[in-house]
Amino acid sequence: ENGKFVANLWDGVELTKTNNWVPATPKYWTNDTDKYTFLAYAPYSDAGIKVTTGLTPAVEYTVNSDLSKQIDLLYANAEDHVNMVKPDNNTVTLKFNHALSRLTVKASATGEAFKFDVKEVFIEGKFNTKDVLTLATGAWTNNGAVAATDAKYTFHTKETGKDAENNPIYTAYAESNALTSTPIDYSGTTYDAEGKVAEYGNNYLMMIPTNFSGEGNAAKLTVKYTTYYMDKESNVNTATFDVPTDFVQGKAYVINLVFTKDLDVIKFAVDVADWDENTTAQEEYPADEPEENGTEEPANPEPEDPAQGE
Repeated sequence: ENGKFVANLWDGVELTKTNNWVPATPKYWTNDTDKYTFLAYAPYSDAGIKVTTGLTPAVEYTVNSDLSKQIDLLYANAEDHVNMVKPDNNTVTLKFNHALSRLTVKASATGEAFKFDVKEVFIEGKFNTKDVLTLATGAWTNNGAVAATDAKYTFHTKETGKDAENNPIYTAYAESNALTSTPIDYSGTTYDAEGKVAEYGNNYLMMIPTNFSGEGNAAKLTVKYTTYYMDKESNVNTATFDVPTDFVQGKAYVINLVFTKDLDVIKFAVDVADWDENTTAQEEYPADEPEENGTEEPANPEPEDPAQGE
């Protein structure tokens, strides 16, 4: 308001796809020179999020150690929404940016006579487990620096049921799901016959951007697995890989593991892509006289991942 940031006036509003991401109570743009920041997070939970307002609105984000309970965080940069004018179609298009980096693991086998079961997959490194994002700029306070202590994140390998509170229960990957030449996606994402996403999973590591490319800073991915020959299962094997990757804000990463007939060799590679699916939202710009001054905090686009979307 008048070039200064004010307190949240649209705070913690739940938006759903059923309602076309439209909030029940409208807010109004009252001054073309006002600056607005927009924050969205998913799923609809404030666990791990603490919003502060004032001259420098920011959000303190804490990474949940359980991947299935992590929150995706998006923001619309205030610098893109200065000196706004009322559009002809009464809508304002907001371009949301992913504040985090995203990582998942896929595994497959070469299709030889041997079978492989992945028992456990986890990554360890000096990840930032808590940081502050400045909403006006989209900058993290730690700016990608590695943390002082290690954190460990385990990729759940198979959901086998629900507990008393309806939370998923995970166990090691079963023999009936042994690796084949078709990649197993440990995010839990499923695909249709054309190879398109049918349903997004909730087993992504949503990490605060961290640069592990410096000497001695590499994160380490560990895979525990068994092999089968003539229906006999081996003892558990362990393979560990350095992941000297700069995990950049707004990028999606996939670690690909390929098990070969040579039991001592697992091919390993990291793919990276822009993570920009479905991050544009349109907000209605009311033509009537405003009844109250305000801006929405979580103006929410349709999330890429329903399990990671508000």
